[in-house]
Amino acid sequence: MRELFPVVAGALVGGLVMAVPSQKLRVAAFVIGCVVFGMLASFLSGELAESWAFLSVDMLLVWFGGLAMVVLITGLRHFDAIQRFLTGSSGEANKK
Repeated sequence: MRELFPVVAGALVGGLVMAVPSQKLRVAAFVIGCVVFGMLASFLSGELAESWAFLSVDMLLVWFGGLAMVVLITGLRHFDAIQRFLTGSSGEANKK
């Protein structure tokens, strides 16, 4: 159960960084978020008292959770674009 927090925190980080418009800022925010939430997860679970190696494990879990969310959001965006193309509807035509 201890490993649930880093994965959920990673999904949160991944979801939040997809709102950042600039690709460079998105990558920077993703890395910083993974480091911060990985450190927080190691601290909250008490794993830092055992070994600092757990820090890298928790950061990696945050990264995997974030990556999964980024892939999911990107896939949904592409799926929506494909659906609009196949149905022949565009966003501008529906606004008139």
